[in-house]
Amino acid sequence: MRYLINTPMVIADIMDDEIIILNMESGKYYSAMNTGAIAWQTLSNGYTIEEASEIISKHFAISNDLVLKDLNTISTQFLADGLIMTSEVKKPVINVDVSAYKTYTTPEITTYTDMEKLLLMDPVHEVENMGWPNKKEQKDTTK
Repeated sequence: MRYLINTPMVIADIMDDEIIILNMESGKYYSAMNTGAIAWQTLSNGYTIEEASEIISKHFAISNDLVLKDLNTISTQFLADGLIMTSEVKKPVINVDVSAYKTYTTPEITTYTDMEKLLLMDPVHEVENMGWPNKKEQKDTTK
């Protein structure tokens, strides 16, 4: 099964070796570093868990079974939090470069909820698919 970022409600960006992920629907934001960043980059860009596991286990020269187990765990969290969605893409949409990562750690993603209210009152939530600054048309209920 392949996955992609759950757009348009989820956005992500790489900052050094950290991935920052923002779920505009829930107001939560996330941080993934090291192997968690690799897991995000691969799984959110159309790699299967098996393909991602092969890349990671080869790069770190560790057991593919361990990596598969870890990727299954973190992909479940990505799905539960609405960060990725299943996709019909036939192949990955980007090539992921893992050379900057030197040590394998169990992939983790940290969830932050301290800005939920602020992020949810953002005017971006009141727009059509064309995005901000185009506000949704208000229906006239006085007729």
